[in-house]
Amino acid sequence: LIVSATDLGPERRKSTTELTIILQGLDGPVFTQPKYITILKEGEPIGTNVISIEAASPRGSEAPVEYYIVSVRCEEKTVGRLFTIGRQTGIIQTAAILDREQGACLYLVDVYAIEKSTAFPRT
Repeated sequence: LIVSATDLGPERRKSTTELTIILQGLDGPVFTQPKYITILKEGEPIGTNVISIEAASPRGSEAPVEYYIVSVRCEEKTVGRLFTIGRQTGIIQTAAILDREQGACLYLVDVYAIEKSTAFPRT
């Protein structure tokens, strides 16, 4: 990938660099469903279970999987920390009380999963 940057000065200087992208773990965990959908009532207390997601290694490995929320969006706008996820369980819970009067929304929660490797322990 080649990236160019041009300044807005009167002399218009330009700089170009080559960026190498290295993909790792192409055979990482796969979610058991392509999409998870649930309904949550307004006013539920913080810590309410919303849904449980699951991913597993495509190689059949029994290595544990960790889950992370990447982003939460409402109608293409990123919103604050409304949900949390159990790193080992994959259970998504409320981190705030949701109020329909503040705007009903279809929340899109992006989650990724990583396979914890015993060969390369994380610290």
